[in-house]
Amino acid sequence: MGSASRNGRPCALCSTKRTSMPSGGCGPVSIQGGSATLKSFSPQGEAARKEEALNSEKSPLSERTQVLRPESIEEAIQAVRELQGVPTLVKCGGSARNRGVSPGETEACLDLSSLNKITRLDPDDLSCGVQAGVSMKELEEALAPHGLALESGPFAPSPSTGAMGSRSIGGVLAEAPPAPRSFDRGRLRSQLIGLFAVDGHGRSFKAGGRVVKNVAGYDLCKLFVGSGGAFFVGLEFQLRLIALPARIVLLTSPPFGLEEGIAKWRELRKNLPTPRAMDLVFEENSCRIELLLGGSSAYVESQIRRTGFEPRLEGEAAWKGIGKEGADFEGTVFRGSCLPSRLSAWLQEGPLRGRIHYQGAFAWDRVPGGAPPEGILVHPTQLGGTQVPGTPPRDPGARRIAMELKRSFGGGLMPERLSFLTSAASMERSKEERS
Repeated sequence: MGSASRNGRPCALCSTKRTSMPSGGCGPVSIQGGSATLKSFSPQGEAARKEEALNSEKSPLSERTQVLRPESIEEAIQAVRELQGVPTLVKCGGSARNRGVSPGETEACLDLSSLNKITRLDPDDLSCGVQAGVSMKELEEALAPHGLALESGPFAPSPSTGAMGSRSIGGVLAEAPPAPRSFDRGRLRSQLIGLFAVDGHGRSFKAGGRVVKNVAGYDLCKLFVGSGGAFFVGLEFQLRLIALPARIVLLTSPPFGLEEGIAKWRELRKNLPTPRAMDLVFEENSCRIELLLGGSSAYVESQIRRTGFEPRLEGEAAWKGIGKEGADFEGTVFRGSCLPSRLSAWLQEGPLRGRIHYQGAFAWDRVPGGAPPEGILVHPTQLGGTQVPGTPPRDPGARRIAMELKRSFGGGLMPERLSFLTSAASMERSKEERS
């Protein structure tokens, strides 16, 4: 708990002082102006909430954290308004709670897992609307009968369940993790075309729209992607969809040595037209290439012959299967982006485990021993299963903009975060070091 609560500041959710609260919080809260009642229980119930809170080294929650679980968007807006000024953790499924930079000490938790409705699906318009708590699996199951899919993905599995599909849409958008299909048109920021949200000061708003081409207001959609919930709470999202290709095949190369594998991967990037994904997968001192092809049967067959790689999966299994093996890390995970042309020199010191995607984004279990290429950013996203200090933006202008956005939108949301991988605390440390 922060010092404000120790000094007896009144709870923003009720008239009692925090010093008189029981360890479970301040009980059910009736929101003024409506009939909604928000209960201070986590999705797993009171016993599970206490067990989770006790594991404070791996969770930003504590025994005295007030947990609110709204059942509707209206309740969520009211809850944020009641929580103004209260340091608040925002979560959907909680799959990324031990990754990214710490949100800092929080006194309340806004759990959006009950906002789990698919509000709209327009197959002809290739778009849909989903609430923040909808899981990737639920969305995929709704889209499958129409032959549709989200172009980005698949995303790293939830550490708690080990399943990719259990991750929530809101959590994935807030984290913006690297993924095999997330390049060019498949970038995650390009999939979000509209949202409905409430900022940390309780102001609800819409941004974007329901169609791919729209000019409705400032592009706050892109601000949300990768923000880690630092600026506002995304409640409902409008997503762009694609029709699945007529034929989809996942190919796997034989094992290569590091130098040979990197050279082959770079050659294919240069010469192979329009792959859906192309990952270089590191397994200690060897590597292999995973290649996802999609298109007409004639095109796919021609590329199979061209590469000589072995088909491993076909159809929907291939679409979801790329990136599945070797995606679940234990311990430390490093994320970043590297120009493929500079990868070979950096990895001479190997070995490592992980993968680098077509566009150069990577996730692996250690930083290579060689000198990193100039300009590269490497972020540890978890250390032994716990969150890490953030890395501040290098550009002074970017730092000023990030801090101003936090002041304008953030309120008490995720108090020490400026994005999933940067924190206000790290920026203050950087300022002190420069002075």
